[in-house]
Amino acid sequence: MGAKVFIYSCFVFLAYIPASADKLVSFGVRKNRLKTIGYVESKPVKPNDTDAGKAGNRRVEFRQY
Repeated sequence: MGAKVFIYSCFVFLAYIPASADKLVSFGVRKNRLKTIGYVESKPVKPNDTDAGKAGNRRVEFRQY
């Protein structure tokens, strides 16, 4: 993956993070209970050497604090 494609992918993915938090707020979750972090490719849960692995790493995770 070229540097320009990687940077574009990061920006596209990072756009989902606040949208996901906003959706939870719309369901009544208090915003001060949410923390958003974008790991992009730094913490994969599957290998990134196949399309299926890359698809599995495109995710938003929620944890209760």
